[in-house]
Amino acid sequence: MKKFFQQIYKKILKFDEYTNQYLKISNNVEIPSLAYTNWGMHLANLKDYNSAIEKLETAILMSNQNPKPCISLGIIYAKLKEYDKAENILKEAIRRDTQNAYSYSVLSSIYISKDRFEEAEDAIKKAIKLAPSDAEIYLNYGILCAKLQKKNKAIEFLKKSKQLNPHNLHTYFVLGVMLFETDKINEAFTEFKKLEELNSKYKNLNYYIALCYKKEKNYLAVLEYAQRALNEDFSNPSIYILLAQNYINLNKKDEALLVYKQGEDKGIDDFEFYLSWGISLLRMNNIDSAKEKIYKALEKKQNNSTALYRLGCCYYKEKNLDKAEEMFKKSIEADFSNSYAIADLGIIYYEKKEYQNAIQTFFRAIDISSDKAYLYFYIANCYYKLGRIKKSINYYEKTVEYYPLHLEALINCSLCFLDLNNNKEALRKIRNAYQINRKSEKVILIYALVDLRLGIYSDAIEKADILLNKNQNCKEAKLIKAHTLINLNKPQEALNIIFSLDEEDKNSDLCIYLSHLAYKILVEETPSNYNKNMLNFYSDKMNNLSIDFNTNEVQAYIGKALNINKG
Repeated sequence: MKKFFQQIYKKILKFDEYTNQYLKISNNVEIPSLAYTNWGMHLANLKDYNSAIEKLETAILMSNQNPKPCISLGIIYAKLKEYDKAENILKEAIRRDTQNAYSYSVLSSIYISKDRFEEAEDAIKKAIKLAPSDAEIYLNYGILCAKLQKKNKAIEFLKKSKQLNPHNLHTYFVLGVMLFETDKINEAFTEFKKLEELNSKYKNLNYYIALCYKKEKNYLAVLEYAQRALNEDFSNPSIYILLAQNYINLNKKDEALLVYKQGEDKGIDDFEFYLSWGISLLRMNNIDSAKEKIYKALEKKQNNSTALYRLGCCYYKEKNLDKAEEMFKKSIEADFSNSYAIADLGIIYYEKKEYQNAIQTFFRAIDISSDKAYLYFYIANCYYKLGRIKKSINYYEKTVEYYPLHLEALINCSLCFLDLNNNKEALRKIRNAYQINRKSEKVILIYALVDLRLGIYSDAIEKADILLNKNQNCKEAKLIKAHTLINLNKPQEALNIIFSLDEEDKNSDLCIYLSHLAYKILVEETPSNYNKNMLNFYSDKMNNLSIDFNTNEVQAYIGKALNINKG
C-alpha cells in the first residue's frame, strides 16, 4: 500500500512539473501576442487596416486566452463596416474572458450599428455590471439610448460618463447634441463651448454651435460659425443649407442663392440640399427655378412625400390646380400621415368648388394635424358655400374654441348670424373680434353694419366715420352711413353721400333702394316737384330690381351688397 501511494505521489509531482512548464510557455507566448496586438493597433491608427488585421490575427493565433487582440480586431472590422466579422471576433473575445467588460461594451456598439438594439442593451448592461466605473461604457450606453430615441436617458448616462472621465472630448460633443435635440439650448451651449476650449477643431462642433445660435435667432453668430464649419468641411450639405437659410433670415436672398450655387459647384448632389434650395426659391416666388431644384431632389428620392408636396405648392402658386392636385395626391400616397398635403388637397377642392370633397379631406387632415383651428375654419367656409349656415356657425365656433384669437372665424361667424337675422349673436361675435383687433377695417365695417341692424345709429355712424377718415373713398362705409342717416330722417345728408359715389355704384340695386327711401322722406317733408319727380324716377327703377326690397330680406341683402364675403 505504501508503495502504491509513493507512485501516486510521483505522478502528482510529474503533473505539477508539466503544469508549471505549460504556464511558463504560456507566459512566454503572451509577451509576443501583446506585442503583435500593440503593433496592429499602431498600424490601425495609421489607417493601414490590412496590415493591422494581419498583425492582430497573428496575435490571436499566438494566444487562445488573451481577449485584447480580438477586441482590437473587432474595432477595426467595425470601422470598415464589416459588422458580421466584428461580431464574431468579439464573441471570441468574450469566450476567452467572460469577465472583460470592454468586450461587451464594444459588442454593444456593433449591435447598435446592426440595429439590434435589444441585444445591444443586454450587452451594455453586462459591461456596466462588470465595470460600474468605466466612463467609456456609459458613453456607449448613452449613444445606444440616443439611437433608441430615449434622449433623457441618454443625457443621464452621458453625464455619468463625463463625471467619470471629464477629458473625453466625444462625451462633451454627444452630450451637447442630445441637449440640443431636447431643446435644452443653454446646457448644450455649455457643453459645446467647453469642447471649443479643449479643441476648437472638433469635427461638426462649429456646425452645432451655429445651430444653437439659430435657435436663439442670433443670425450674425450663426453666420460666423456656419462659415467656420464650411471652411472645415466643404462636403457637408447640411452646412450649406444652414448658411443659406441664415442669409434668408438676414434678408440677404442673393447671398443665400450664391451659397446653394457654391455647394453645387463643390459637388454637393444631395436630396436635402436640392429640396432646401427648391423651397427657398419657392418662398422667393421664383417658381420655375424652384420646380427645377425640387425635381432634382426627386431624382434622388422619387417618392419622397415632402418633395412631392412642395412641388404641389409650386403648381398651386402657378394656379395650376389640376397639377397641384396630382402632386398632393402623390405626396399622400407616399406618406399617409402628411397632414400638410392632405390639408392643401382640401384647399384645391375648395377652390374648385368641390365643397363636399373638401370637407371630407379636411376631416381626414384633422385626425393627424396639430393645426385643427385652420382646418375647422375651412370646413366652416365650405358649409357656408353649401348654404348650410347653422352648420357653418358650428365650425366657426369650433375654430375659435381651438384658437380664441382667430379673427376671421369671429368675423365670418358674425356675418352668418346676420344672415340668420340673429343680430344679438352677430354683435357678440363682432365685439369679440373688435377686442382682438380694434384697427381692423373689416371688423369696424361689420361692427358698423351690426350697429345699423340693431338700431344703434350713433355707433354705426361713428364707426363709418372712422373708416372714412382712413379712406374717404370707402364705398361700404359710405353706404352704411347713408342708410343710417335715412333711418335718422336725414335724407339729404344720405343723398349727398350716395351722389359722391362712382356712377356704377350709384346705379347699383342698393343705391337705387336707398335713394328711393330718401326721396320718399323728402316728399313727405318737402313735396316739391323736383322731389316728386325724383321719387317717381327711383320708383320706376325699383320695379326693375332683382330683389324685392319690400320683404324681410332687405337687411340681409344690405350685408351682401356691401361685398363682405365669407371664405
